[in-house]
Amino acid sequence: MYRFLAILSLVLLLSGCTSKPDFEFTIETKNGAPKDDVIETALVNEPIDLAEKKKVNEPSSKEVKTEQTEGEKDLNNKAPDVAATTVDWPVPFAMQAPFSNWDMPYQEMCEETALVLSAKYYKNEPIDKATMDQELKKVRDWESIEWGVYTDSTAEEIKKMGESVFGLNIEISTDVSIENIKDHLRKNQLVLVPTAGRELGNPYFKQPGPLYHVLVVRGFTDNSFITNDVGIGKGEGYKYKFQTVINAAHDLPILEDGSIFRPYDSNINDDLKREEMKTGTPRILIIKGIK
Repeated sequence: MYRFLAILSLVLLLSGCTSKPDFEFTIETKNGAPKDDVIETALVNEPIDLAEKKKVNEPSSKEVKTEQTEGEKDLNNKAPDVAATTVDWPVPFAMQAPFSNWDMPYQEMCEETALVLSAKYYKNEPIDKATMDQELKKVRDWESIEWGVYTDSTAEEIKKMGESVFGLNIEISTDVSIENIKDHLRKNQLVLVPTAGRELGNPYFKQPGPLYHVLVVRGFTDNSFITNDVGIGKGEGYKYKFQTVINAAHDLPILEDGSIFRPYDSNINDDLKREEMKTGTPRILIIKGIK
């Protein structure tokens, strides 16, 4: 009898070691994000403290949604903060002249470069010089076939380019105000600002600076917009005062004959080009994510 009880106790003890634990932890994936009350994604190679995970009343991986809402797709699974006083989204950076060759077409590729960086950000894809060079050639070829020109592009042309080549979801707005730009950035929506480039007064430009230039606005501090300025080597996270960007914001002007004023293709002198650029309607492009 004692031998039977001892064997029975041993069997029960062993069966307890293989029972299913009363907790599971979930790894968030790009295609399905747990709700806000679920723990953050575990980083690759990051040690996991199982004792701490057990304290969280977390659903099993089977309970986590695998489909994103449209809003989640637009936000690229990065949580917006509609009350944030500062914002800086980690948009990758590369210059419009990735190998510092400023001959054509690179000197006129700020619009295309801004779109490449936006697309790489929302797709969670890295960027390097070689990749940027390939992407710019792809966009240039598309423009040459579509329009026969790849110098200066209007906000509307940038929108079409971004949607057609990169599948971006883009909206154009004439509300070029500090608060409107901030509101979109808080939602993790990047803002591209076409500018009369010389009005930016950037000391790192090859002087006197570009007549037309597009900024990628990725965030803001208490007094400045944080940009990726693709026209300079020091352009990653470059800060411009709020009012500097607002004052410089101008789309390509429409001339009296209905044609688009493209500074690079115009035969008038640079001083007149600079003045003409300041007559363009202020517009911004709001990048809402991938369609």
